[in-house]
Amino acid sequence: MLSGKRAKRTFLIGLITALALVGGGISASNTALASNPNPTVLPPHAIPYGMSYGDWGAQWWIWATERPTETSPLFGSGQVDCAVGQSGPVWFLAGGWGGGQYERTCSIPPGKAIFLPLVNGLSFAPEFGETEEEIREDVADDLEGIDSVGASVDGVPLQGLFGHYRKASSAFTFPIPEGGLLAEWGLDTGDRFPAVSDGWWLMLAPLPVGEHTIEFGGEGTDFDLSVTYHLTVGP
Repeated sequence: MLSGKRAKRTFLIGLITALALVGGGISASNTALASNPNPTVLPPHAIPYGMSYGDWGAQWWIWATERPTETSPLFGSGQVDCAVGQSGPVWFLAGGWGGGQYERTCSIPPGKAIFLPLVNGLSFAPEFGETEEEIREDVADDLEGIDSVGASVDGVPLQGLFGHYRKASSAFTFPIPEGGLLAEWGLDTGDRFPAVSDGWWLMLAPLPVGEHTIEFGGEGTDFDLSVTYHLTVGP
């Protein structure tokens, strides 16, 4: 875990999952798909299910921090419940708080796209800046120490992640609910605006029914993450 102000200011999380590309609800041109080096991953400039990669990242942060440490998806290994807080055609996965090694087992229904960050950060006003420009600079500074990100799906490495899959969100309203992770850590409850997320993200189309192994991680200054998900897709 990061320490001091840096720990509050950014939350470096990594994660990954995998799947077979489908078109329902996804905006992407045939040319973009043809040039995609990872055909099971939607291109980073696509607008999957009506939102950009960056704006899905904003929604991911709200989901990831709305529960306390005890039930947060950002902590722990072993058997986990991937259905907590999930709805709609896109489900989120979480990695590990601030780095470390994690091995998890969970199940998801068939037909769900999966959105996840490899490594990401969050900043919001007024704690870490007064203007949108200031918080964008803040979160970008926190990610400068990341040297590499990587992932594989069922043993097949994904390509070009560091150079092409980093996206920042639009400014958004970030809630800190009573009983949530950040309130537990001492931040005042209530909405924060503007907030901005930034990082390396993947949107994967639904995996085939069956068993899958997802491995991912990232490295950088004072940061090293290795995660394995044993994922069952089925009813």
